[in-house]
Amino acid sequence: MAEIHTFGRRMAFRGILADQHLFNEINVLERVDYFKKEMKDDTRQTFVYEKDNVVLGFATIQPCDETCLEILRIYVDPAMQNSGIGTKMLDFCRKTAIKNTHSQICLWVVEQNNAARKFYEAKGFATNGTTRNYKNSAQIKYHQRLM
Repeated sequence: MAEIHTFGRRMAFRGILADQHLFNEINVLERVDYFKKEMKDDTRQTFVYEKDNVVLGFATIQPCDETCLEILRIYVDPAMQNSGIGTKMLDFCRKTAIKNTHSQICLWVVEQNNAARKFYEAKGFATNGTTRNYKNSAQIKYHQRLM
């Protein structure tokens, strides 16, 4: 997971977020520590996608409130992108939300991350225009009604 997250972020955000952040603040060892701490957070759940005992992707979710489940991240190994893994991870998040009686899911996407925006829009997500600052860049909130 740490390796996928580190290199996935670098591939997705190079030219969008500062190199200082992508190459100095985030690295595999730092991400290992980050995920160890995050796994202790009972409000978050992380699911991995494996093939032949190799982790190829992962997703982390948490409830926003009683009606909404937030997808904090979906990452797929950069070498395996566009192979359907991201769609499978998203579908699993949707099923988990429905199973836990959430009527919608939401997520934040860096405004300049056109690949992610196209992916989520193609999967039926829409934005209501809500934005927030993230690392000197804007994030846009996407949502999808499930029930």
